[in-house]
Amino acid sequence: MPQENLRSYELIAVFNPEITSDRMDDRTQEITTFIESQGGEVAGKDNLGVKSLAYAINNQNEGNYVLFNLNTSPSSITTLNNNLNGQEEILRFSIIKTN
Repeated sequence: MPQENLRSYELIAVFNPEITSDRMDDRTQEITTFIESQGGEVAGKDNLGVKSLAYAINNQNEGNYVLFNLNTSPSSITTLNNNLNGQEEILRFSIIKTN
């Protein structure tokens, strides 16, 4: 895929705090592999740790936040969105286009 078609995005995913750290590492690696399979790349990944949620989600008051910096094509964002929607261990996520 030509580099000029890639755009920068931030993905913040809020994981259920009850999953083990090994399972969370597996899930973040699966997300990275999925992005790369769509022709994108993960420029950075930062585990921000467990933080309080503004409101309870699925009876959880805390979530484990992970921030991904992505370079991918706009067309793959829809596929990524659909993939993340199907994951039970992710309480919420947001994908934001950056400059």
